[in-house]
Amino acid sequence: MYFHVNFYVGYLGKHDNISAKIAQEIWQITRRTTTTRLKEMCNQGLLQGLLVDISTSPKDPQKIFVLAKNN
Repeated sequence: MYFHVNFYVGYLGKHDNISAKIAQEIWQITRRTTTTRLKEMCNQGLLQGLLVDISTSPKDPQKIFVLAKNN
């Protein structure tokens, strides 16, 4: 899990946001595994407030993830 945290902090330090598709390409895993990992990262206490998902609905295929402003 710590690898994922470091990855996102590093990636989002250089980019405004990341989509599940980009994360999938970088991690080289299935789309479903990618979205599961991203959801877990947003919901776990360790990451509460670190990543924020932006979407129009819970199942939005265009959902993106950004660093919270307080970080």
